[in-house]
Amino acid sequence: MVRLLSMVCAAVLALALNACATAADYVPLMRSFSEATGKAQLALETYDMAAAQRFTQLRRQQAIARPVGVQPPPGDCETAAMRCRIFLYEMQNDPAPAPLTIESLAPNHIAAMRAVAAYAKALQDVAQADATPAIKTAADRAGAAIAGLSAVISPGAAAAITPFLAPVSKALVFSYSKYQEQMKLDALRHASAAMAPVLNDAVRRFGTIARYVSTADLTRLVADLDTQRAAFEQTPAEASLQSLLASAVRLDQALAVRPQDVFANLGAAHDELTRALNGSADVSWQTAFQRIDRLASDAEALQSIAAGFLAAANMR
Repeated sequence: MVRLLSMVCAAVLALALNACATAADYVPLMRSFSEATGKAQLALETYDMAAAQRFTQLRRQQAIARPVGVQPPPGDCETAAMRCRIFLYEMQNDPAPAPLTIESLAPNHIAAMRAVAAYAKALQDVAQADATPAIKTAADRAGAAIAGLSAVISPGAAAAITPFLAPVSKALVFSYSKYQEQMKLDALRHASAAMAPVLNDAVRRFGTIARYVSTADLTRLVADLDTQRAAFEQTPAEASLQSLLASAVRLDQALAVRPQDVFANLGAAHDELTRALNGSADVSWQTAFQRIDRLASDAEALQSIAAGFLAAANMR
């Protein structure tokens, strides 16, 4: 149903854009992109949370196996101290003791995803704005999100980006409503063009981080499958068979959709959106919606997998 609706929207937009395009023509595309990006943000946050909880459990198992290494750092947990923290020391005078609680395995890529989601929502708000101040406010939020993403990628190097353009000459428009539409379209075009290189850099960098996290999860799932196979071979029964099949399903789902795929689809969807906004002759509106649909469907699938991981971690 969603894909059918996207195809209909694509056909309508294709007809509309044969005439003079306005920002209103892009509202369905901006809304779809914002919704898909929000789903991707939720999926990646849940995935990271589940991975962090699993690593916390492993770290605490190590602490239980080596209680002598569980200590506060020098100067902590005293009456004159500023902090009281407990770490796991692998050796005496360990220069990098490990925390016993891990909040996030990839905090930067979560921050990056939040910035992208904020940017996508700002684009939707620009397209739907009905007054000049609202256009400027939404466009400024898009610029702030782009600058925020740039800062995550290269801390201290991000410059302020303002996608809100100077007003179009009134001599070039026939009415105030068309004037506002042109302002919105210019803001959308400028914002997407400014975001494109920043987002592509983020996709490369944080897609790699996501791949590391995913590889650790797949390694764990393969090991679990091997354990369940051995248990079934040793004690063939309905219960052990069900455990084996459930393990295979979990691994199959994780192999089908990986967090790095969501990042790649995010970059591809934004590329299509940018080309569409700038009236690229080779852009297909159906392809643009298909890219965004793929991002949304993969994000939903990853969210389902991550929710399962999180539930399993919380049961232990």
